Amino acid sequence: MADEYAEMRKLAVEIALGEVAKRVKESDGPNRSPEIDKYMRRATMPPSKAMNWCGAFVNYVYTEAAIRLGQSFPIPPGTMWSGPKLRKWVLGHWDKAVWDLPLRPGDIYVLFGGHVGMVAGSYSMDDIFAGSTVETIDGNQEVGTWQADNISLKKRHRDFADMEYVIRI
Repeated sequence: MADEYAEMRKLAVEIALGEVAKRVKESDGPNRSPEIDKYMRRATMPPSKAMNWCGAFVNYVYTEAAIRLGQSFPIPPGTMWSGPKLRKWVLGHWDKAVWDLPLRPGDIYVLFGGHVGMVAGSYSMDDIFAGSTVETIDGNQEVGTWQADNISLKKRHRDFADMEYVIRI
């Protein structure tokens, strides 16, 4: 069976890495910059200092990949606003949940605290059992007190055990 979204996942990761290279910062206050506002608008979120934008970023890179490929992204934009909204969506779309490893580039994950991000590499069961962390691409990564010079979009390493669930479109 062909994987209709394989190219979209690959391109979404490439777009995400391109955005990381821009060194996106919350330059206009907490949760705000021209780039962040662009991510929020694509996810049909009102640009606001009160809104976390991690899911809006993942929505942006996937919808951008879909546009470039002439495909549609199967997760509705408002669903990507937060981990709880995405959790509700996946309950009705179990075929998109990842039940076993390997993790693949472009897999979307939600942490137990509700943060939404994207897996950057491939990870097998052996990798996870050997204690490997998972390289991810994450938005809304301003830590502590807001400062305009802090990079808010970055690659990170996360523990697989912190991921509540993983989605593969």
